[in-house]
Amino acid sequence: MHNTKASREKMHNTTDAVQSSNQKTHFDKAKEYFLETITEYSEELSGQQIFKAFYAAAQENLDYFDKEYKKAWQIVNCIQGLNNDKN
Repeated sequence: MHNTKASREKMHNTTDAVQSSNQKTHFDKAKEYFLETITEYSEELSGQQIFKAFYAAAQENLDYFDKEYKKAWQIVNCIQGLNNDKN
């Protein structure tokens, strides 16, 4: 088996390891926050109500980022001189 320079560099590349560590940390934090939310409301709400609340929050998040995405495109269009908005 021949060791190439590329294979040696790949073996020592820690980019993916750092990313995986960050992802695990973010995953663990998200899991902790979800657990706190479920624990906080499990006595007052049914599982279905908690699920609906989670869905509503995800939809609200999507709506927010959709609005921000549209604003970003307006800026790009203005810069490109393609904005048809006469405001």
